[in-house]
Amino acid sequence: MTTGNESNKRREKEFYPTLDKDNREGVPSLEIAVDHLPTKFASRSLDELLKHTQEWVEKESFKGKAVMWQWFCPVSADFMEFGGAVAAEFVSMIGLPEECRSYVAQKLGQQLGKAFKYPSDPLVKAQIKVSRCFGYIDDGIVWQPLDACTWVAQM
Repeated sequence: MTTGNESNKRREKEFYPTLDKDNREGVPSLEIAVDHLPTKFASRSLDELLKHTQEWVEKESFKGKAVMWQWFCPVSADFMEFGGAVAAEFVSMIGLPEECRSYVAQKLGQQLGKAFKYPSDPLVKAQIKVSRCFGYIDDGIVWQPLDACTWVAQM
């Protein structure tokens, strides 16, 4: 029989999943040049990513669990067409099939143009210094954090 403390730890682990990848294993990532976003999408690119993910989840009746991680890289050399290194956000969608990433990538590519890359060079966990969970999928619903304690459904 589990104690209340063990039960709470189990629920906490399920609610706050971690990015557990082997240091050598590549993490498929989408990359966004944050300094070169079209004005319409400045500071809204992750909201758009969540919106397109919800579209795919509904269209495909996806009922699994998945987590979306975001980390910031102050100097990325993947956008040389901008004349040098740029600040970029990387997003990894753990638990979602490639079809979802491709769908989201196509939609974001149309919106963000040259400020978006997929696939970007896969990163390994050792390269990811600070990451945060900005989306969680469970039973056909994409959730996003409103604040440190509250998650809301993406609609």
